[in-house]
Amino acid sequence: MTHPRSSLSRPGWEAVPVRVERLGAGASAAAVLRGLHERARRLRLPPPAALTGEWFGSAAVLVPSVSLAPCAVNVAFTAAPEVAKATFTTRGEGVGGGWIGYRGYPDGFGALPEAAGGWTDCVLRLDNDGCWWFESLSGALCPPELTAVIAVGTAASPWQLSWTVPDAAAHRDRVRHCLAAIVEGEVYQACVCTRFTGTLSGKGVHLFAAGIEADSPARAAYLTGRWGSIVSFSPELFLARHGRTVRSSPIKGTLPIECDPAVLRACAKDVAENVMIVDLVRNDLGRVCLPGSISVPELLAVHAVPAVWHLVSTVEGVLRSDVTDTQTAGCNIPTSIGDRHAQTSCPPTHL
Repeated sequence: MTHPRSSLSRPGWEAVPVRVERLGAGASAAAVLRGLHERARRLRLPPPAALTGEWFGSAAVLVPSVSLAPCAVNVAFTAAPEVAKATFTTRGEGVGGGWIGYRGYPDGFGALPEAAGGWTDCVLRLDNDGCWWFESLSGALCPPELTAVIAVGTAASPWQLSWTVPDAAAHRDRVRHCLAAIVEGEVYQACVCTRFTGTLSGKGVHLFAAGIEADSPARAAYLTGRWGSIVSFSPELFLARHGRTVRSSPIKGTLPIECDPAVLRACAKDVAENVMIVDLVRNDLGRVCLPGSISVPELLAVHAVPAVWHLVSTVEGVLRSDVTDTQTAGCNIPTSIGDRHAQTSCPPTHL
């Protein structure tokens, strides 16, 4: 998601303050999202969208209603024309609104559009102290029905996901093909992944809400439209921009939570792979950042998530003044995204 608060101020642009309204304590992010889904259905509005975990220094950013349409890759993560000439200002950690959507990578399946997204002029934000806020770029007050949704949310609804057993023989063939390519010198490392296919009985929003309630992933996202839905439970920060600083925190190395985390740092294979991905990200960000600005403020740090330990590093850089958000988002696509995506071990569920 890109939001105008991080836009650079330019001469002749209009300064527009974001309206921030404190709503207080309320239901959980999952319960509120379910409530927003029911509200949208009842009022025949576009469905909601959600970012939960560690987004914008908050616990959750929910869009009450947004129309997410397929778009060209070169216009993804760009503001609407009437918004691009304004600088929005907030106090503290406010978001206000912005473009929310996704940019895919060329996986060869074509199950979803290459990119999709839409503009929202308001969000509901849950801060890390459990307080809900309504934030608006238009200056509008929080509608009473949204206040009611925040207060009580909506209870969980049933859903079921039935997985098709992957083809074990085909997977073994891919492993053998990879080993042969290594022997022939075509590649030196590859992530051989299995694509899982299943059938969902119920709504994607209920699958997503149940997932964040069960696992509290660091970077969860729910997006839906007529083209389908994305339900993502990622632990990894792929790319973030704050001002002109861009940051990526790749993961290489995973261990069950009951194990000694020191084993990760002592494993030559995990350390080597993590350093390799750090070098790859340094190269990717170097394509859009100022020369000499790339740094690694965190190297081989051990982080805990609910079920596993992760070996995480962080790479930062300062973007050149001529680089757009679209160019930033594409700086490591497709060169490294296949590898980066595979290492999370929990790719988005496409519905």
